[in-house]
Amino acid sequence: MDFLSGICTQMHLGWWSYEWCYQQYARQFHVEVTDSNQVKMQQVTYLGRMNSRKIYTVGQRKDFKKQQDREKSKASTSPSRRDEIEREEQKNKFMQPFVQSEIEMGIVREEYNNGDKCDATKKPRKTTVEYRCCSPEKLKSLKPFIIHNGKPSLSDIAAIVKVDEPKTCQYDILICTPLLCEGQAENYSVGGRSDSLLLNGKEKKGLPPANRKPKKENESIRDTIERTLEGICLSSNTNEWWAYEFCHGAVIRQYHEGNVFDPDSGITTRQIESEYFLGYYDADTLEGFEDNDERKYVVNVTESLFDRTTKKKSLTNQRGNGAYFYQEYTNGQICDGNDPDVKSKGGIRRSTTVRFFCGPRYELSNVNEDSTCHYVVDVTIPDLCENAFFRAPDNKKRVLKCLPIDEE
Repeated sequence: MDFLSGICTQMHLGWWSYEWCYQQYARQFHVEVTDSNQVKMQQVTYLGRMNSRKIYTVGQRKDFKKQQDREKSKASTSPSRRDEIEREEQKNKFMQPFVQSEIEMGIVREEYNNGDKCDATKKPRKTTVEYRCCSPEKLKSLKPFIIHNGKPSLSDIAAIVKVDEPKTCQYDILICTPLLCEGQAENYSVGGRSDSLLLNGKEKKGLPPANRKPKKENESIRDTIERTLEGICLSSNTNEWWAYEFCHGAVIRQYHEGNVFDPDSGITTRQIESEYFLGYYDADTLEGFEDNDERKYVVNVTESLFDRTTKKKSLTNQRGNGAYFYQEYTNGQICDGNDPDVKSKGGIRRSTTVRFFCGPRYELSNVNEDSTCHYVVDVTIPDLCENAFFRAPDNKKRVLKCLPIDEE
């Protein structure tokens, strides 16, 4: 379960949305979209903060089932207890389609207490969070919205599948995760390992989590990028104020985080205070040409060694021959910047050129605003070093043979 460290996930049910953060808190809120297309959380209510945990093995669950069957057959069993047993049976029945052919290892139940005060009961809200086995295929079909260490992630590691309020201001949250299915935990490497991730049992720095797609024969540049970065968000704090995040095939954003102190819990957390979306992936444009035409989007070494706008040497940690493949992420948020011409036109949409280099790490290595509201993001991918467009030239060895000189 340690792989869930730093993980939060959300579920949206009409007016109310719910968020659970592993061993931190559960809360409900309303999402409001402003006229400027910004998303704001309103009416935030904390449903409880982590208090205690119990683990129930498969054997213990069987014993509980027998005990519940005995209690149901007794006339002396109270109505409230019968309701509890019925809710447990309904929960088991609800989770059956999620398990599929996986073997359950047990369940984990956590109590989240001391939530915001409930007006109806005059007591703090509280929540029971229960983790159940869920097949990776079923979880992926749910398309959960995952936040990892405060940043959106495309990982499929957990999802809220059900939220109930069996009693006023007392909540039940069901979490579906493959980590409680036999043999599945070894396929995950997010959560607690933020600086070093595992692949095939070996620790490698800067490696995207759990990407195990086989390499294609005669793989194109876009195939390589998709294989290595699918479902991955790379982040960088190269700027003292701004941080940047690149989610391949989705979006690029710029944001600033600040420290927020919660006087009730005494905990200081990092929260996003401002953010801008610098461009979105346009599949029709970026996927609308043949692999043979990829060469048109490759800039060779003589051009890539220097940024054509700033005339400064690129800061990218390049290897190979220094060439890069580029894609345009367009239609970001409106920006007026400090350019009078741009302001006079009512602003322009932010956009970003993403440059993919051969490099030693999977990394967002550099960000530069090369013109008003247009950005250049450099991403390094070790797998590109094997592609002919990026491969370093072979240094041929020359053999020098020395012979003695006959003085006569």
